[in-house]
Amino acid sequence: MTSKVLLITPPLTQLNTAYPATTMLAAHLKQRGFAAAQRDLSIDLISAIYTPDFLKRIFLQTKPSAKNRRMLEQQNAYVNTVQSVMRFLQGKDSTLATRIAGGDFLPKGKRFDSVADLDWAFGATGLTDKAKHIATLYVEDIADFIRENIDAHFDLVRYAERLSVSAPTFDKIHAALQAQPSLIDELMLQILDSYILVENTDIIGFTVPFPGCLFSALRCAQHVKKQYPHIKIVMGGGYVNTELRNISDVRIFDYVDFITLDDGELPLEKIILFLQKNEDINNLVRTFYTNEDKVLIYSENDEQNIRFAELPAPDFSNLPSEKYISLVELTNPMHKLWTDGAWNKLTVAH
Repeated sequence: MTSKVLLITPPLTQLNTAYPATTMLAAHLKQRGFAAAQRDLSIDLISAIYTPDFLKRIFLQTKPSAKNRRMLEQQNAYVNTVQSVMRFLQGKDSTLATRIAGGDFLPKGKRFDSVADLDWAFGATGLTDKAKHIATLYVEDIADFIRENIDAHFDLVRYAERLSVSAPTFDKIHAALQAQPSLIDELMLQILDSYILVENTDIIGFTVPFPGCLFSALRCAQHVKKQYPHIKIVMGGGYVNTELRNISDVRIFDYVDFITLDDGELPLEKIILFLQKNEDINNLVRTFYTNEDKVLIYSENDEQNIRFAELPAPDFSNLPSEKYISLVELTNPMHKLWTDGAWNKLTVAH
């Protein structure tokens, strides 16, 4: 039996460039002869939300109120400009910088009420950065509107983060997962279905680098368990490595089959070999799982980890470089380094 692994970055991580976890894992698995694919559900979801058709759906499902009046009165302007703004932030139409920076091209929500003196902040030579900042405020206004009216968990880079940050128990997350999927959840799961249809996978690995990725990863895992019960689910990543090292609640294994700690290459390889019946379960490395009696087991093993120098170059196959957006959230030029333009997070993340 051969297994195809689909590695997924769940919503939401930084949107300016690919998070490196799946690129390293995919490269390693392919080097070892395993079939592996990867997808960035984070950027694919944002790209699907910020479209004219989806904005129309959001506005149609919003009940008029005093709080919503400002956005609803400008809904046609948002629908008519969102495609242009996304193209500009993706670096596909730099000519829009002048129109956006002029101040009259885009509708303005509450994010613009406390905007800084942009002429002072960006000067005469920072036209593109000024336009990116204005476009970012526009994008954040839409995100605020979605959070207030459609999905209380939604945020551009911190999806349901408050449920995950230093959570002492699994209760709140588990309860939230029992609620009906929101409109945003439904869109996310439709995209996930499209991945599974194309890749025909039997193992899915979710990397959870930040608290804001945990809920969406578990929502996706819940959907996979229900719709594709033959697929095994592995979860690892930075958040898991720091916050789930002392996990004791077995309820999380209603959603995932394995939780791995620290560098994921060797644990994931061992899991694949076990599922292919080429390795005993006791040989798993740094992996949590449960048996038929729902007893939590940790297969620690001190098998030597794969040296970083022996790992191949990252593999960016199937990651949509054309979709990533450059945001300038603050006028502080130092902060801009984190969110503007594509850059390699590989060494820092490792």
